[in-house]
Parts: sequence; C-alpha cells; structure tokens
Amino acid sequence: MNAPPTLCYLYFDTTTLSALETTPLFETTSLCASNTTSFPKAWVYLVELDTLTKKKLALLGTLAKRHKTAHLYLLAPKELQQVILYKYALHVGVKEIFSPFATAEALLEALEKIHRRFLAELSHKQFCDLGFALEQRIPFVHYTHENPVFVSSAAKTFLGENVPALEAPLAEPFQLLSDASHQPWETFCYSFTQENDTFMFFFPYEKHVTPSHIARLHAKDEALAWLKTRLEKKENALPSFVTVAIDNATSLRKERMEVEYTAAEQLLREKLSCLCANLALFAQWEEDVYLLVFENHTAEALKTCIESFYTNCEEEPSLAAFVFSATVWHRVKEAPASAIAMLESMAHKSLESKEIAALDICILPSCGESLKEFQQILRTFYIFMVNKTPVKLQNIYKGLCINTASKIIKIKDKMVYFECQTLQGYAATESKKVVILSAELPFDIHGSVKFVNFEEKYLIADSFYFLPDSANSREYTRVQPSFRNPLYLKQGRVQIQGDILDVSLKSIAFSTRQAVTSLVQNQTCVLTCKLPDSSMEEGFVEIRATGKVASQRPLTDTSTKIVVLLTLKDPYDAHLLRYMYMRQKELINELKQFTKNGQR
Repeated sequence: MNAPPTLCYLYFDTTTLSALETTPLFETTSLCASNTTSFPKAWVYLVELDTLTKKKLALLGTLAKRHKTAHLYLLAPKELQQVILYKYALHVGVKEIFSPFATAEALLEALEKIHRRFLAELSHKQFCDLGFALEQRIPFVHYTHENPVFVSSAAKTFLGENVPALEAPLAEPFQLLSDASHQPWETFCYSFTQENDTFMFFFPYEKHVTPSHIARLHAKDEALAWLKTRLEKKENALPSFVTVAIDNATSLRKERMEVEYTAAEQLLREKLSCLCANLALFAQWEEDVYLLVFENHTAEALKTCIESFYTNCEEEPSLAAFVFSATVWHRVKEAPASAIAMLESMAHKSLESKEIAALDICILPSCGESLKEFQQILRTFYIFMVNKTPVKLQNIYKGLCINTASKIIKIKDKMVYFECQTLQGYAATESKKVVILSAELPFDIHGSVKFVNFEEKYLIADSFYFLPDSANSREYTRVQPSFRNPLYLKQGRVQIQGDILDVSLKSIAFSTRQAVTSLVQNQTCVLTCKLPDSSMEEGFVEIRATGKVASQRPLTDTSTKIVVLLTLKDPYDAHLLRYMYMRQKELINELKQFTKNGQR
C-alpha cells in the first residue's frame, strides 16, 4: 500500500481529539455522527462515545455491517466501559476500547498500535487471498519423504484423488505426467527440496501422442551427404523434396518464453516426422526450415498430407499461431550439385521464375493471418511466382483505366519484379505507382514503382499495401482534360472559379485557389464550363449542369479540390458523353504513339 490508510473519526456531541488531523500515519477524516446518516468509506473507524444510547450503539452495528473489512475502535470514558458495552463491542467486532488520552504522546502511541495491527492483518489477508488463488489455479504437490501430504485443488483436478508417490527427484524439467483418466501429457515441472520436504509445481501443456514412427532428425551436413549419395544412384523411382518453413519464427520467439517455444518446436518435429509414409530423410536444413525427402509419392498425395498437417497444427494450442510455407519439388532428376543449389533457394525463398519454369515445384501455404500486412503481401507474391499464378497490373492514365496481363519474375530485397507491357510501363512511369490484381487476392494491392525497364519489359515495385476499394468498382469512367479547362460554380451568392481535374457522366472534380469556407456540402449549385468539340463551329461546346458539392479537401497550401455530383439534362449529357468518348480515343492514341516511338 503506497498511500497511508484512511481513518474516519466519528464523534457525537463533544470531541477530545482535536490533534488527530496532524497524524502522518493515516489520512484522517473527522465527522460529527449526530448530523449525518452516511459515512465515508475508510480502512479504520475510531468512534468516540460520550453516552450509551440505543441510537449510538446502533451506529456501531451499521458500520460493522456496511464495512465488514474495516477495523473498528472505540474511545469511551471509564464510566461507560460497562459489561453491556463490552458485550456489544464483542458482538460487532470492535478491535479495542480506548480510554480518553491524557497526552498527545498517548494518542500517538495508540495510533501507532492501530497502524501496526492494520498493516499486519492486511498483509495476512493478502497472503491468504494469494495462497487461495494459487491453490485453486496452480497445480502443485507437497511431498514429505516422497509421500504427498498436500495437493492443491488444481493438482487434484488434473491428477485425481489418488496422487502417486514421488519416486525420485526430477532430473529434467520436461516430464510425462498422466491425468486422472490415464492420458499422458507433456508437462513442464519445477521442484525444490527442503530437508525431507519436496515441493513440485507442474504445468501440462500438450497431450502426448505416441506416433507409430518418429524419424530421426538429421543435421544439414548429414543430409547433404545423404542427398549426394541418393541422387548419384539415378534409380528409376525419383525422390520428391519438401521444405517446410516457419514464416513467423522470429516474432514467435519474441512473444514466447524460450521453454514454451522449444516445447512447441519439439512437437512440430514429431508431427513433421509423421507427415507421410515412405519418409526417406528428415533433416533440419536451416534454423526454421525442415527438409523431408519422400520416395514413391504422387504430387497430389504429398499435397494432401501437407494440408492434413496444417489442420493438425491448427488444432494444437501451442502450434496454432505458427505460419508455414511448404515448397514441394516433385520427381527430382537433377544432378546433386544443381539439386542442392535449388534446395538452398527453396529454403531461403530466393527462387526465380526462370529457374523453375521447367520444374514441378509449387508452394502450399498455411493460413498467414497473424503476419503483418507487408509480410503477408510479399509471402503471397512469392507463392504466386513459384506456383506460376498470373496477375494483372492496373494504372489510371489521365483517367483512362489500363489493365495488362503480368507475372512475377523474382523478389529481391523486399522489391518485386513484375513482367510489364510497354503500355503499362508508360502509365506506371507517369503515376509512379501500380495496382496488382488477381482472383486469388482478398484485396487489390497498391505498390510504389521504383524502376521501369522498357527494353526487357519489367518494372520493380515495393511499399505494398492492401486497397479497400478497386478502380474496377467505378461505375463511371473518368477522364482528365488535355489542357486547362476553366469551370464556374455558383451556390446562392457564392461564386467560385476553378480548373477541371477530371470528369465523368456523374461527377466532376476541379481545383480552385479561392476561399471555399462559404461553400455548403450537399446543397444545390450550378456549374458551367466549355469543353473542346471539333464538330461544333466554335470548336467547343458549353456544358450547364446542376449538382451538389460532395467533398472538398486541400490539394496544396494554396489550392482546394472540390468534387460535385452532377445532374445533367438534354442536350448537355450527350455533349459530355461525346467529349469523354473523344478524349478516351485521344488518350489511347497518345499511349500507342508512346509505344511506337519507344520514348516519352
């Protein structure tokens, strides 16, 4: 307890403790009990009695009933300390009855006594509460001469009523303990001994499953020697390689205690060793990557085994948070040096599309929801590359939506190389960004374009994140004008002039340098502008429309972007539709010209 305990001093008609307010031992409150029926909550109550009446004794009963954990003391002159007072004090749990204090020193001595007793009883209560909580929740057994003399409630729940004797001191912290139904559990134990007494705490964390076969885990150097020998034999039955990587091992090690992670890792190895029949080699290739070599298995059979392994891990509490990637290389017929080099690329996730074009390699990922967004995206792109999953690249070029087919070439230093058609390359160079689309993705992905190689037809992007909305969900196409197009907006007495940024059949966006504080959103306004039209004698067509201001936000320190939802009537809707059609043709021809010339 950091702050001093609270003490409430209650008196009736007279008080003899005027110096009580200055004590440093308690936070004190003094109150005349004759004038109130509610009393502040306190750890200690000191009640001074000047006379014995039913009303005053009832007050003691009320305090004892409402504040059951508080300490109650009485201050009464000698003539009031009669049998009736002692009986009632005993009945309501008064700690002590004091006589009036002759000196300030006597008062301080009494307060110190009250303070010591309060702290001692509080400490005892806290200790008992803690002991009760531990006894209910922590499984432990107290042995004397190897026989159990005390078993906590939590231990009884697990072991049952018949607790076995302690046969020998525990040499290792990890033990197999059987519960009341004789089911063995992997258990972490901690024990200590004092003379003839042993205290054992135990924490069961996983049911023990005895597999039909547990393969020995080989070190990498042993695996390399085995692989060279096996691949040099050139037998008719070709082996299949499977690497299983823990994608979030680094974060799991930070989140968990070392003992907890080590136990989970041991369980993982047991499950991997029983992944599928005909396991020829089981090895730890890297710290968080395991290699399994199988004989006489189809690719589909291996995929089924891996998916079953993922399901089993999700059902194990200690493995449910693990994120895995299994890379399957079916029917390996390469020379030892080439095969081992490819294994290294599989283990380090550095495969490139040109390396695996003619190989039967695929990745089977487990659920990766616990990964950070950027990690999820890079993991997905790597899986797409290995599994040869096509993607599309998308850009908006001056309002024109451009979608082109693509594939992932390689991933290096958190940057992704995409195959890129020339048309997309020019749009990406203009916007400095790209959107990646695929039916396999939960959301479209935005990337920042770092470099476009027009000769080799690829672009490099990084800084990826998921987009909540897609350009494909646009109901109406927008285009940007080819040159400055003024626009005039009127809303009541407010008049604003600006330049068109882009336009669709249902909305228009423009920028202005004027103050827009008087502009009201969702209120009707009138817009006029002139758009180029070569079919008209004047070379332009005038557009008049009504609309409502949908949004306004700063573009720069001196300009604001305003979006207005349009309501067009004949013939202005036809004029705008013709302008957008002609402008789209101009943009397509512009991009085709760039492609033809090969330069901007």
